[in-house]
Amino acid sequence: MRRPKACAAALVISVLVVARAASGSGVWSSEVSFVAEGQPEPPLDKYVAGNLGLIQPNWDRSYLYVAYRWMEGPGFDPDEQKVMLAIWSKPAWPQPDTTPQDLWIQARNQIPDTTPLEQFDSFAPTGEFESFRNCHDDAFHAATATLATMVAKFGGSSVQAKAWLEAQDTVFENCPGAKDNPHIPDALKDATPFEQAQRAYQIAAAEFYGENFDAAIKDFNAIGADRNSPWREIAPYLVARATIRKATLSGEENDKALLADAQRQLNAIVASAAPADLKTSAKALLGFVGCRIDPEARHADAVHAIMRRGDAATLEQDLENYNKCGTPRREGDFPAEDLDDWLAAWGADPSHAIDKWKRLKSLPWLVVSIAASHGSDPEVAPLLDAARGIKPDSPAYLTVEYHLDRILLEQGKNDEAKKRLDAILAKPDPLMRAAYNAFATLRVKLATNLEEFLRYGLRYPVAIVAEGSIFLADPDFDKDFTDAQEFRRETAVPMLDRDDTDAIDAWMPLGILKQAAHSSILPPPLRGRLAMTVWVRAVLLGDEGAAREMIPMIVEFAPQLKVSLEAWSAAKNPNQRRFEVAVTMLRNPGLRPYLDSGFGRLTPLDQPDALRDNFWTSMSPPLPMPTPKNTPQVVMPTALPTPVPPPKYPAFLSPDERKSADVEWDKLARIDGAEFLCSEALQYAKTNPKEGRIAEALFRCILAVHLSAANDHCDVLADSAFHLLHQRYPNSEWAKKNRFWYHAQGAPWRAAYGR
Repeated sequence: MRRPKACAAALVISVLVVARAASGSGVWSSEVSFVAEGQPEPPLDKYVAGNLGLIQPNWDRSYLYVAYRWMEGPGFDPDEQKVMLAIWSKPAWPQPDTTPQDLWIQARNQIPDTTPLEQFDSFAPTGEFESFRNCHDDAFHAATATLATMVAKFGGSSVQAKAWLEAQDTVFENCPGAKDNPHIPDALKDATPFEQAQRAYQIAAAEFYGENFDAAIKDFNAIGADRNSPWREIAPYLVARATIRKATLSGEENDKALLADAQRQLNAIVASAAPADLKTSAKALLGFVGCRIDPEARHADAVHAIMRRGDAATLEQDLENYNKCGTPRREGDFPAEDLDDWLAAWGADPSHAIDKWKRLKSLPWLVVSIAASHGSDPEVAPLLDAARGIKPDSPAYLTVEYHLDRILLEQGKNDEAKKRLDAILAKPDPLMRAAYNAFATLRVKLATNLEEFLRYGLRYPVAIVAEGSIFLADPDFDKDFTDAQEFRRETAVPMLDRDDTDAIDAWMPLGILKQAAHSSILPPPLRGRLAMTVWVRAVLLGDEGAAREMIPMIVEFAPQLKVSLEAWSAAKNPNQRRFEVAVTMLRNPGLRPYLDSGFGRLTPLDQPDALRDNFWTSMSPPLPMPTPKNTPQVVMPTALPTPVPPPKYPAFLSPDERKSADVEWDKLARIDGAEFLCSEALQYAKTNPKEGRIAEALFRCILAVHLSAANDHCDVLADSAFHLLHQRYPNSEWAKKNRFWYHAQGAPWRAAYGR
């Protein structure tokens, strides 16, 4: 299955999302996510317009900032919304844009009799492993525009144009760093005032890039005093830039006196009649300077700036200042600015958040307080009362309602929780996927019958996690991209989340699972997968009637199993049927007695999975077993992952059904897939040596031990299967395919499906 490219987002705080991989493998697996990971669910234009959905504490800080502004006020006007969307559309780790330099090189290479130039480094070193962007895009834009002016004025083959180009090449030789030996163009002697002004600017620029800042400041001041220079207007800004570079690059610490000089120069530009774009650039540098002179004061200014409405033109720069100058003032143990304090409160001790909500009674503090609270908390009652008063038109409504319902469930107030959940899940305006999934997860805990359990157990994927990246289920994402079309197709069908499949696998008896497999609530592919699960469970538990009942549904979903299932059904005695079971499962390593969440097993049913997602492993620790003769001792890992906290019995199960689930689990938990199948194949080989499929079964037994999470009991079985295959069937195609037997790899996720 191909995967679409990730939906890029500019992250203020890096978010690392890692797909689950098999232990010891360098290959990524793929799984679905039913929650909004790291950012809100797309399309983000709805979110930035105030449709916040269900706010998550693990979202990037830029999204939480938007939520805070909508809840606290003043929200975002349409122009500001466009700015935020543009910020989020940028890649998290952008590659340098070489377009301005490429355009410059293309233009200068067109000058006749010019030696072609290739791309060069724009970064100068500041230490052994550090560098800074020395020549920015504006330098290449200016050079390209000036070359066009020279060509238009004098001609491309003129002495003047070629002399200017030679000097400009010298200027850019300083870009990779030339502090110890700067490259400076020669001054012109006999030339027009226009040519003299251009050369003066080139000399000043070369001194700037060559880190000869005193000379650059002197020359830019002279350019600013020259009424005939086309660079006169920008010269004061360049003086400020040279002053800033001298203050930050000339010593180990920033020179605050020089930075104060630059601050005065920039403030003068902002207060002058300079063009708007030059003032905008000066304001951006003021943020940079202010953060280095007084980071706390500058951060406070940035907070106030990003909380003002109507400043779309400076919003992106204000946000950059806020994030880069991230030194908030503090009052006691907490940030002084409310926004900083609120962002820090997510995931922290809720006592401070609750205390602040009591004092301010503000919506943002209600949200973070109730999100961090539990039903047993002594101060939760006033939070619940406040939550009940939040109206549906509030931007925080879904978040507050979700945590209100969650806490009601924790307190055992099921009637009120059920009433509120049913109302919100039945809203005429459908919830977005992430919000629906969250509310359905609560509602399924109150299911009074199997139908309700299945209906609210089905969720729509919000994202696919694969290859270490997150792929968002955005309906507007790359509409014409073929991978995106496949992506939308894959996420269009509802699936079961892990909590629901855990309940099915560990807490439901076979009789209930049969009913679920017949339910029209489940989409056809999921019914087929469940039918195969029921068949495997039934044959392992010895319930042949239940197994036969599943065959029509299995064949409809997986017609390739028809011959094998008919052979099992037609077998004349129990031993033969057990062998048919073994052969069928060994040929189809995707068959197992439990139901996977999400996509399920991605590898085709009859193909071994490279990540050992084959067959199944016992959920009970194996008993000690002797090591085969002449076999090195294998030390198995003893540390296992902490299992996911198990669900309890679904509330609708009767006492007898719960008892049946316990009895069945006790038996199933002791059966290891590879061990069971190999044992059956070897046992049948003893009494039926001429059976034509014995050699195949032995070969597949060795493969099963190698490519599944088999326990170390299987070493004996693999050893026995190997020797029997080569001693009894040496000329078979299966013996010729096999040269080794393999030690069992262990079951790193054995506890994952445990109770």
